[in-house]
Amino acid sequence: MTHLRGGAVLVLCGVLLSGCGPAGGVTSSSPVVTVSPVVSPSPGVSSSAVLYAEAERVFRAYYSEHLKLEVAGGADVLPPVFDQYVTDPYRTELAEAFASAKHEGRGYTNGVGPKVASVEPLPELHLDNSEATVRVCIDGRGTLAVDAQGKQFPGRLVAMDFFFRNDLATVKIFDAKFTQDASCKSPS
Repeated sequence: MTHLRGGAVLVLCGVLLSGCGPAGGVTSSSPVVTVSPVVSPSPGVSSSAVLYAEAERVFRAYYSEHLKLEVAGGADVLPPVFDQYVTDPYRTELAEAFASAKHEGRGYTNGVGPKVASVEPLPELHLDNSEATVRVCIDGRGTLAVDAQGKQFPGRLVAMDFFFRNDLATVKIFDAKFTQDASCKSPS
């Protein structure tokens, strides 16, 4: 497994593109996404299972908001809703990436952003005292990003590892990295 550094910039600046092309958003109605409530321990369920269920819930809620901003073409200021899901250094990188996308005019030609294909726990992978790590396969096939000059970039499948730690009594994303994972594929 090879990790490529880039944090939030990876997600917005080429997560689904060949090379580091643009990924922002144009305009479109966002898909309706429902977020499950915070997971509470049940008798017979391990604390690790609860932690990873919460990490997945946080990721999916974060990605729902992330996708809205991508499809909207970025933002000058990161909306406060992200404070529920991300913490520094990822928060700062994410804010910079969305501001850059907005100012550079990156977007999707068809107004459709990439979808989450899978989220898998990786309890064996840690970064800087992370408490949980999930590998996410993001499916950008069927999307077409465009930069300010009109150059188009087709989407593809991409694997990323998201690292979580406790922040104010909840787990939040504090870093993310591209990873090479041949098993990243869309669900059948």
